[in-house]
Amino acid sequence: MQAIPDSKVLVFDANKGYEVKSNWGRPQAIFTFDIGLQKQISKSGFNVFLEYQQRFQIPFIPTYVTILPYNIILVGCNFPLHQ
Repeated sequence: MQAIPDSKVLVFDANKGYEVKSNWGRPQAIFTFDIGLQKQISKSGFNVFLEYQQRFQIPFIPTYVTILPYNIILVGCNFPLHQ
């Protein structure tokens, strides 16, 4: 993943004043672990699920928040569009 800032970054130069600094962002990675339950409700394939996900985004802000954890709970249903 590449984190690209949305705003311009300006750098002050004593001779030229403010200049726009090129910023292509910084590379990051997200690791995911999940566990869940699933129950089939009908023979046509309709089922419901409950899933817990733990995600880690690294490096988030290298100077003081190196790992940013996400906790996600998913509740939903799946159904086939055709057989």
